[in-house]
Amino acid sequence: MATPKKKANKKKRTRSTPKKAKEQIAQAELPELDQSPGQKKIAVICSPGLDGHLSEIADHFKAKGEVKLCVTGNLDQVFEAIAWADVVWIEWANQLAVTITSYGHLMYNKQVILRLHSYEAFTQDLLYINWGYVTDLIFIAEHIKRYVMIACPAIEFNVDRIHVIPNGIDTERFNIPKKPVANVADHVDRPSDRKKIAYLGYLNFKKGTQLMFRAFAELVRCDPEFTLWIGGQFQEPRYVEYLRQMQEQNPLLRDRIFFQGWQNDPVLFLSDKSHVICTSLLESQGKFIMEGMAMGLKPLIHNFVGAKEIYPLGVIWDDIYEFTNLAMSPIGNPAEYRKFVADNYNTVDVLERIDDVIEAQPEPIPVFKPGDDHPPVKIAATMIMRDEEKNLDRCLNSIKDLCDEIVIVDTGSKDKSVRIAKSFGAKVYKHKWADDFSYHRNQAFDYAPEDCEWNLVIDCDEELTGNIKGMKDILAQVNEGYNAMSINVRDAHADIGNEVNGTRLFRRGKCRYRRVWHNVPIAEGMEKTGSVMFDGVEIIHHGSINAMTGEDQMKKALRTKVLLEKALEQDPEDHELFFYMMQVYGIEEKWQAAANVGEKYIAARNKLNGFQLAAYYTVLRIHAYHLDNVGRAMELLNEAKILLPEDLDIAWAECELGASIGNAEMLLAGARRFVHLYKVFKDRPDAKAGRFVFNMKPESLFFCLKHMTAYLLKDGIDCLKLLQGSIAEFPAGQQTAVEKEIAEVLGPLNIDTH
Repeated sequence: MATPKKKANKKKRTRSTPKKAKEQIAQAELPELDQSPGQKKIAVICSPGLDGHLSEIADHFKAKGEVKLCVTGNLDQVFEAIAWADVVWIEWANQLAVTITSYGHLMYNKQVILRLHSYEAFTQDLLYINWGYVTDLIFIAEHIKRYVMIACPAIEFNVDRIHVIPNGIDTERFNIPKKPVANVADHVDRPSDRKKIAYLGYLNFKKGTQLMFRAFAELVRCDPEFTLWIGGQFQEPRYVEYLRQMQEQNPLLRDRIFFQGWQNDPVLFLSDKSHVICTSLLESQGKFIMEGMAMGLKPLIHNFVGAKEIYPLGVIWDDIYEFTNLAMSPIGNPAEYRKFVADNYNTVDVLERIDDVIEAQPEPIPVFKPGDDHPPVKIAATMIMRDEEKNLDRCLNSIKDLCDEIVIVDTGSKDKSVRIAKSFGAKVYKHKWADDFSYHRNQAFDYAPEDCEWNLVIDCDEELTGNIKGMKDILAQVNEGYNAMSINVRDAHADIGNEVNGTRLFRRGKCRYRRVWHNVPIAEGMEKTGSVMFDGVEIIHHGSINAMTGEDQMKKALRTKVLLEKALEQDPEDHELFFYMMQVYGIEEKWQAAANVGEKYIAARNKLNGFQLAAYYTVLRIHAYHLDNVGRAMELLNEAKILLPEDLDIAWAECELGASIGNAEMLLAGARRFVHLYKVFKDRPDAKAGRFVFNMKPESLFFCLKHMTAYLLKDGIDCLKLLQGSIAEFPAGQQTAVEKEIAEVLGPLNIDTH
């Protein structure tokens, strides 16, 4: 059942396409496969080793259309599958889902379905998934949904549709076994045949392994004819030792528990069993329970969290006394157990409900209008300024041939800014500074002429470069359903290395800014369609705070601090502002205050959508280099690596920290990842999505290569000396042959082995 979203509280999503012009978008897509009208291409993405629940779903999708099953952690393969698909199915809300949704712009205009099982509900991964890119979230149990929605409130206001669809069982495959006629004598109601308890799955703390052994020990004490058959494997060696001790202390258990190993054919394993046991702390449904019941086995289900919402009360036990009584009571009617599963958890019904989820997705709005003959559009630049005479000429020169109007709200310039603006034909409107950037940006929107369909937001210290003339041609083709376009914004100073995809073009009257500082554009419909990425042009930022003198940095930081405090006063729950307050404290060199507010931002991650991983990068560097707290820096680094291993800045931080503390293994691991990701980010400008990237610069690449080369050369020379020395350990008659073997291996690498 879908849960409608609360539109009034909907938070902003930034979704953008990886390409811009029609021909560029066409080039980015994979070759079209033959496809019947109405069929959808579905990419099913799953981490390796976790695809056990996928076979029936994937086979069902294949019968209805084109499917790419992508069971991998390789991002290139994932990106390729996403680019090809209409529907992206992500199995498990785990670290791979975190990674994929951090590149959410790749899912633009696609249905993104994420299926959440029970395991992920209790992990940190949920806090870092960018839920704004998920259109449909499928829980497999109502009690899992309740827990997750409380633990991660960002879901409710960002996911379009929420569903509860349980796991299903193929009741054609799992059926009550028929007793072979030739062996009827072997099957006539022997008591021991009706006392064989089955368990399928891993043995770990979640499965209540200790409780299972204790409960079974009590059962055997009451009725020694019961046996326990385990089809699975231990994930925790402590349980192996615990069971060994139990068997040593209780001779009855020695020949009553049978380990059969991992079972690839559960039907065969369950076919001669009478009961199926579950001692889990929490399950969704427990697939092996349903498989056993479908085959007529009597379930013995511990009252795990949610059990009474899923299974009949008569098969659920709370304590060992109840377990023993339940196991020793009559088995009951196998057909009733099967009927319960067939009526409630039949794969056919489950797949129909999944089909309904896919069919409920509205058809995507094409980015471009059909045809090539479109009326030209006009663009108005909308700006705010104050004392920008050093930058203004460069900025206006870059847009004068593009923009039909230049609208500037001046908030109190005392230099030549107004005169320069008017020399370009700009219309300048003077207003007293209101301590609110959004207020003045919205004023500029209001002054833009009605005949200018698009508004370009650009700051006075920025410059528009690239295929500027082609912008109007593209804008004329953009469908009316799209009200925003993004442009790559980067620092003019290459050694700073900051880049971000910023939404800067808006249809007139379709956007308003919010927040007094670090204002955020809210464009009509952008939560559905996102903003189209236009990479034909680029905005160069010349006024980065990192390029300012120390004095100017401090002045700006103090002004910013006042606005941040005002914004937090207006909305104390705007946790995103903690991130920017951390940066201000850093400029002031109030490192402890910066670390505290940065940690506060990280702690609020469950309330944020689109959490900025850059917080980890910044806070860990503060701890390592300003507070001498390497331990905390390492904790943050390890957490960040797990959450997003494909992050350029985190890779660089690992290399930097390894070099500073003399950990060569850590240095090398970070450097290798950085060099790989540097090439990825360079080859794919869209790879950074909407994230800040601090180290996309030659200096960072050189740093990593320098330390990696130094380490590898040193390591190589030492290894070569040791290798040469090891020859002497061989008998004299074998040394020549060994030297020849070394030369054959190292000679092609131009390494002198003498």
